Amino acid sequence: MLELHTPIGILAWARAGDDVEARHLAMFGKGFRRIGAYVKLAQVGACSCLAAAPPTALQGANVGVFMGTGLGNTEAAVPLGEGILHAERPWCSPMAFAGSVGNAAAFYVARSCDLAGANVTVSQEELSFEAALLEAVLALRDGLVDLALVGGIDVLDPSREAEHLARLDAVGLAGKSAAGSGWVLLGGALRHPDPAVRLDEVWIGQAGMPDLLAGVPAGATILPGWRMAAGPALGAERPVAPVETRLMSTAAALRIVEVLDGTEQIGTGTFSHVHRTASGLAARLTITRIGA
Repeated sequence: MLELHTPIGILAWARAGDDVEARHLAMFGKGFRRIGAYVKLAQVGACSCLAAAPPTALQGANVGVFMGTGLGNTEAAVPLGEGILHAERPWCSPMAFAGSVGNAAAFYVARSCDLAGANVTVSQEELSFEAALLEAVLALRDGLVDLALVGGIDVLDPSREAEHLARLDAVGLAGKSAAGSGWVLLGGALRHPDPAVRLDEVWIGQAGMPDLLAGVPAGATILPGWRMAAGPALGAERPVAPVETRLMSTAAALRIVEVLDGTEQIGTGTFSHVHRTASGLAARLTITRIGA
């Protein structure tokens, strides 16, 4: 079980989605060649998040990048894998470079945002964003970085939607496949003493529904992940938002940003995102909008 209770300021947030091509061109022009939607989603979301941060918080800061992705760069990795499997003649082996395809987006984030701190890509299936947040919080606690730029990103090739759902073990679930990236900038009080939003808890571990929900603060709104079933199982004593409908590994990243930017309206200042995988691994994130 991994558990951490520590209030940390959330200094900025941003997301990227269907409008990524136009936004990427406006932000970066044609300075990057041979990159696809996966990298562009990461660049636009991350750099927009940094641009929204208080300038004083960024001055002289060692900023680390912590990126979570469930399936990685499927638009590049899947065709490569198929080419190897169905090739008429053997490919050279080993092909270690193929494993770096999913990590490339974090490199491009650091390059385009001019960052030189820690750079970590985390893949923990459908808890990848939550795991990246935990890594970031630990790095902040240990003084490895001053600020942590944390994101969740996944892409979708519409022509491969059935394969996408199969990889997520989401065939038959209500909802729709989706792609996008969501980012938050975390920092301690020394960087910005009066944040408008704070991260109260990051929790990941094996748990049943009662234990998962027991940690939700009284009065907090529950944001159920896409594998969570609506109804009595979520409890009647707390406000509950609709179940997430985007079937993507890092949907939590997008939804949290949408609550923070006001796209999704909830009735309380504190909210807890909860999600539980088919294997019983669960995560809970609790965030408070101060003064809400």
